[in-house]
Amino acid sequence: MAGKHVLHIFTIICILLVVMVSSESLDVLTESLQATLGNPHLSDKAKLFSARFLYAGNPGHLDSFPELKEQARNASVEDMLKGQSKDHREEKSKQELREILEENEEREHRVGSAMEDSKIFDMIMLLIGLIGSYFLARFITNPSWGRLSRFEEPPGFGVGFGILSLAAFSLLNGLSQLETVIGPLGGLLPAVGAVVMLAASARYLREKGVDLWKAIGLSSADHKRAIKVGIAGYLAFIPIRIVLSTQGIVLSYFLHKLPQGHPAVEEFLETSSPWLAAVIALSVMVQAPLFEEIFFRGLFFRPLAHKISPWLACIAAGLIFGLVHGAFLSVFIITFLGMYLCFLYQKTRSLVTPIVVHFLFNAETMIQVLLVK
Repeated sequence: MAGKHVLHIFTIICILLVVMVSSESLDVLTESLQATLGNPHLSDKAKLFSARFLYAGNPGHLDSFPELKEQARNASVEDMLKGQSKDHREEKSKQELREILEENEEREHRVGSAMEDSKIFDMIMLLIGLIGSYFLARFITNPSWGRLSRFEEPPGFGVGFGILSLAAFSLLNGLSQLETVIGPLGGLLPAVGAVVMLAASARYLREKGVDLWKAIGLSSADHKRAIKVGIAGYLAFIPIRIVLSTQGIVLSYFLHKLPQGHPAVEEFLETSSPWLAAVIALSVMVQAPLFEEIFFRGLFFRPLAHKISPWLACIAAGLIFGLVHGAFLSVFIITFLGMYLCFLYQKTRSLVTPIVVHFLFNAETMIQVLLVK
């Protein structure tokens, strides 16, 4: 028993060190980039990229370099204009986009001043994560953490069915572009299409004697336990998310990519329409957790985890889940989230658990964006 407590304490210390080192590595990168901006031998192109990288993280990092800050701001406006055209977002003039950026700079400055040289927030998040890990370990006891048992043979549908369903779901998401034609309600069209498709699939399988909802773990009797595991799983993921966010930013620099947020979040920040903002929030917090879990975890991952190694299935499904989520930083974080959701689904055999984790993850993101906006 004493050895078990020693192992728990050692794990806590390791997690604490990883979070602290991760945060420090981002601070070191920021300071290094600020130092290079004053290097007269650095090319203008390299200086602009470093300035844009710092601006994307926090515009206040360029307060000592007003000329470079202006260049980074102008380049960001151009990117926003291109994004409007590419993603069919609400069209704004260059001046309107510039005003949005300047307002964001003021907010970032206030937030940065409040959090300057403070590790209290990270420590609180780490404490919450450790509490979540403790309860998650209590809820998930069998099989052991290092083992993932195979799903039983999927009744009535297999990997081919899952791939077709995932492809159809991806096509349905394209219907959201119709919001530029019929207004904000067009953003809800993917949900309508997904409901129709799932109803047709459920009916098709019912004729074969298969209950789709039971097969993917949505009609499980123990919803209460599944929800508890979901809440604990979300809390346990918080320190992991901190590490992924910081290291994703560091990695994006070495890959020469600017740290950009999810397209839906950027559209939410840019829009002046309360109706469109409400539709985006509803889509992110309700539509995405429900339907993405049904299609990615229930219909695609579940039969895949029967055909191949459960661990390989988690990695493959997580990679695909991440790749459909846009910018590099989003892909980096959401890929690991996808693997984690597959792991929890394996352990509970209930789709309710990853839905709860996904909902809380997206809700936290939207709350942060609302506080900024």
